[in-house]
Amino acid sequence: MVTLLTNILSEHKTKISNVEIIPGIDGIFDVYLNDEIIFSRKKEDRMPNELEIENIISDNI
Repeated sequence: MVTLLTNILSEHKTKISNVEIIPGIDGIFDVYLNDEIIFSRKKEDRMPNELEIENIISDNI
């Protein structure tokens, strides 16, 4: 997770000023961008692959 956050901030440092990790319960893993959910483990019934979150963020900022 730390590598993911480091990569996101490094690649988009002029567009993103803050990234937060907020622990969920019962295995929840939701990723939000500008208050919109961009990935939900529950909805997808899986964890994202290695670059999936980075790609989604890149496509949406």
